[in-house]
Amino acid sequence: MGDTRTPTWIDTSAGLADLAGRLASAERIALDVEGDGLYRYRTRLCTVQIATPDVLAIIDTLELDDLGVLAPMFGAAGPEKLLHDAAFDARLLRERGLPLGNVLDTSVCARFLGEPAQGLASLLEKHFGVVLPKDRQRADWGVRPLDAEAMRYLAGDVAHLHALAAHFLALAAERGILEEIAEECRYVLLRAADEPSGVQAQWTRVKGGVELPALSRAALRELCLVREEEAERRDVPAFKVLGNEVLLAVARRRPRNRQELRVAGGEFVVRSTAFADRLLEAVRRGEAAGDVPVEELRPVRGEPPSAAERAAHRAREKSLQAWRRTTAEARGVDAQVVLPGHCLSDLAEGDVATLDALAAVRGFGTVRIIRDGEAILAVLAAVRAGAAGAGGGST
Repeated sequence: MGDTRTPTWIDTSAGLADLAGRLASAERIALDVEGDGLYRYRTRLCTVQIATPDVLAIIDTLELDDLGVLAPMFGAAGPEKLLHDAAFDARLLRERGLPLGNVLDTSVCARFLGEPAQGLASLLEKHFGVVLPKDRQRADWGVRPLDAEAMRYLAGDVAHLHALAAHFLALAAERGILEEIAEECRYVLLRAADEPSGVQAQWTRVKGGVELPALSRAALRELCLVREEEAERRDVPAFKVLGNEVLLAVARRRPRNRQELRVAGGEFVVRSTAFADRLLEAVRRGEAAGDVPVEELRPVRGEPPSAAERAAHRAREKSLQAWRRTTAEARGVDAQVVLPGHCLSDLAEGDVATLDALAAVRGFGTVRIIRDGEAILAVLAAVRAGAAGAGGGST
């Protein structure tokens, strides 16, 4: 299997309009994007790769300001879009005014079909013997011009998606899981549309930051703000300014001077005296604040659960996992088909008692309400009854 077509490079409005016209009648469009997030402070959409049986094109989205002509095809009313691991693509496209709808994510197919390795390269090699090159995985796609090898690399990510999707859809139809896959694909787009946290809450993404003592936690917050400012000034990703482990170490020690800062974070944090002083000032601001704003802490920590609530959560989680495992074995499908991990987590977190409440769980979907809604409610009711019985027996 191979696609030897030479991709068309689209970098003019006229070329884009012509491409949109050719895509309008397509039944399915294979789609992929590349950004430059490893090299810029704010990731830019650099290219969009598109393939149909009649089209293989790469759009230079840095050269074209207005991509609106593609919106009818990319939206929910347009042809089905085939993507692999669609969340990243959906976020970048949405930022350029192209929200995605009607998507089949082949990584979701792979997960629901129980594929052990779900990366596109692994799947294409396993099912079709196609070996994708790996030498451009960390390339800067904001660099122009792109050479012929780069163009072939970009085209390779979409050239085989139609065949992979057809293969997976046939397997999914045999196992009767097409509706569950469609529901999960919709969930992927919903998650991608969630608004990211603001710069002020970047500290919550540093592993271990929430658990720090109040003064160190506040220092970490201010250190993260300084890192963001420096990253934006230099137009580089924040991790290229300072890594999370360095920020955490400095926040823990709360150094008073450059020498203590050097001990806490390493030699490179004091190579620029101006930047070092800004970090020290950030620590002092954090100490003066005393702690992070409660509205930033609450979403990641929440109100601490009681011992009874923790026990109930564990009981719901354990019972749902056991039911999911048994049900999946009986149906001969992957456990994620029966109940995706995010749904199980949400159900364990809350105490759902009605079909309406079950339907409100994002990604659960009508097909699961019909097939297993009552069974899941029975599992949760049994957990409640067990907890009530245990409580009654202790009085």
